[in-house]
Amino acid sequence: MAILGQPPRMLKMGLTGTLSGRAALLFGRRSFENTRRKLDYEEYGGAPLLCINGVGIICHGGSSSRAIKNAIKMAALYVSNRVLEKMTFQFDNFMAKEVSA
Repeated sequence: MAILGQPPRMLKMGLTGTLSGRAALLFGRRSFENTRRKLDYEEYGGAPLLCINGVGIICHGGSSSRAIKNAIKMAALYVSNRVLEKMTFQFDNFMAKEVSA
């Protein structure tokens, strides 16, 4: 986590060194924050574990409680949106087309 936190700090330090950098930071703050959120593994909690008959989300061993909470939310969304059934259906259709071709 410490290593992942370094690039944003380094970027901020680089941008605050000049007047044009400070203006970019001021006007681009929302974009920087959105990008940071997209790159933050705690926002997602983990990654789906495929090739199992069920929903599995794999997390980092040192995941925070926030990351675990978000992984559980992701697993619940996978179940409620029937992701496994949809993926199985798509895969079966793909394989049927490959076999008949």
